[in-house]
Amino acid sequence: MANEELQKKYMEFQTIGQRSKELQESLLNLDHQINELKKLEEGLETINNSEVNDEILVSLGAGTYIKTKLIDNKKILMNVGSNTVTIKNIEDSIELVKLQIKELGEFYNKMNEDLRNNTVKLQELHEELELLMPK
Repeated sequence: MANEELQKKYMEFQTIGQRSKELQESLLNLDHQINELKKLEEGLETINNSEVNDEILVSLGAGTYIKTKLIDNKKILMNVGSNTVTIKNIEDSIELVKLQIKELGEFYNKMNEDLRNNTVKLQELHEELELLMPK
């Protein structure tokens, strides 16, 4: 009987441990997405607060920038999925990005809470396994 309980607890320990690793990876990905959205928000705010014909730096990626003149600071081209690009009002775009940051932040917090709960459960299972292990 003790052996069956030991196996059951060990399987639960393994399952929760695997789920915790997956949560950690997802949290890292979410953190990266949130940071990218914050950079986007900052860039949109900079453009919105700039004047037409101001010189600005535009990121080309991988730490490479180009200096250019701003032609329009009220409309942007935004990919809305399925390789579809549409013209969007910059102020609406800023609000959309803020909303996305908020929603991802809430999801991040929920996942982080799940990870904390898993960590507590893993500790409890570890203690139970030590008691069940043959000496």
